[in-house]
Amino acid sequence: MPGRRLPKVFLALTATVFFTAGNAYGEPPQPEPAGKAVSAAETRGDDRFSEETHPSEDETAFALDRGEEEERGEANAAEGLEGNPPGEQFETAEEAPPLQRIAPELAAAVSPEEQIFLATTEIPRVRVVATAYTEGRESTGKTPGHPAYGVTASGVKVRRDRFSTIAADPREFPYGTVLFIPGYGFGVVADTGGLVRGKHIDLYVPSVREALYDWGRRTVEVYVLAWGTGKVEEEFLDRLNTSGLRALRDVQSREAAAQGRRILE
Repeated sequence: MPGRRLPKVFLALTATVFFTAGNAYGEPPQPEPAGKAVSAAETRGDDRFSEETHPSEDETAFALDRGEEEERGEANAAEGLEGNPPGEQFETAEEAPPLQRIAPELAAAVSPEEQIFLATTEIPRVRVVATAYTEGRESTGKTPGHPAYGVTASGVKVRRDRFSTIAADPREFPYGTVLFIPGYGFGVVADTGGLVRGKHIDLYVPSVREALYDWGRRTVEVYVLAWGTGKVEEEFLDRLNTSGLRALRDVQSREAAAQGRRILE
């Protein structure tokens, strides 16, 4: 009956449409790979067809990221930055250039190695009155024939060197304290005097002219590079003038180690 043949006819038509939609071998059509554009000429089988490829979304995003990195690198190079984007700060104090933590007048008086040492050290500043004195009779009342001529209260001889001997009130600056005095240089507290009281220091110079006319009396802000222990020796002064602040660092390391041993005991 006609009513019973309709399902078979419908199935036959469906199968015919399905297979004719495939390729010449009757296989179902395959999806085109991502990123490949097919022109109308290829669909027609035109011999003049030329295949043209286009980047996928992932490739486009990657190219944009690379472009942004190159632009950022060029901007950093123009600003003198080595890989650090504008505004980036150093994470630790050790990464910061030493000169950022040292006063220019102090930085100019030390070597690059000493700058690194000072950059990791707290440097107090103290405002003082600074005068100058000589080893002669006009300052000490002693003449060259005196057995204590040129000898400081701590027992070492006066010296004007890169690290010179200076006088101070031991209650303010104990013997062995190392100062940097702008306009004078480095001074090690090794002497004192009856008129040297409180925040008053007396700088050793070899002549009366330097004491009275070149230096005179000034109010200055000094830098305390190391506090003294109450004593100073010739060997310490020699090492300072030979090795610079490296000798000071070595002394501090030994003192810290000795203190650690005392605590453990």
